[in-house]
Amino acid sequence: MDLTGKQLGQLHKALLHAFPSAMDLQQVIRYGLGENPSVIASGGDLSSMVFNLLQWAGARNKYPALLKAAWDANSEDTELNAVIRDLQKAHPTNAELKKLSGQLSPPPTGEESTGGLNDDLFAQVRAALIECGPFNSEGLLRAVFVTTPSLSAWKDQLPKADSPAARVDETMALLLDKRSATQKNALVLFMRALSSRTQPGDECHTRLAKLADVLEKALD
Repeated sequence: MDLTGKQLGQLHKALLHAFPSAMDLQQVIRYGLGENPSVIASGGDLSSMVFNLLQWAGARNKYPALLKAAWDANSEDTELNAVIRDLQKAHPTNAELKKLSGQLSPPPTGEESTGGLNDDLFAQVRAALIECGPFNSEGLLRAVFVTTPSLSAWKDQLPKADSPAARVDETMALLLDKRSATQKNALVLFMRALSSRTQPGDECHTRLAKLADVLEKALD
């Protein structure tokens, strides 16, 4: 199973979130993977250790095993669970990942958490925003709202979150039930703004635009 650079970055952050000390991470490696932490995840700081662990896992096709070991050690971590779900959607034929994803507690569902969307569409929109959106920092996200007239009304209501995945969740919650002066749904406007900021030949350009159309029909 190959991961993109963005997916690796998200997994890196999730592991740092789930295992905030070197000892926590070393226990995952020793007890979950049965490996020597000093051999496969040495480093001067925790971030370097996680980076080296991911390099080791990638070279040996061990990403699913690493995810399973991490989840077994901290199954309650929301960031880790979100990354596992997103990776399973991106790699639906991976049997190990599919089995692990099936063990996760279901994400919040229902009209209150999804704004009336069905769970599948909600998940598709969320995954597209995580992979294609400007959620690595509050500054990048705010820039879209500041420079897009149809979104500027919400520029001062943007969420503060400690990770890209959490920032996506909070932004979706903010925009799902908002309407512009022309009665356009704010999340639809946001996705179209993101699509317009990517090159026409980029996969994210088409993906965001198509989902915006589907979302608009679902919310009418």
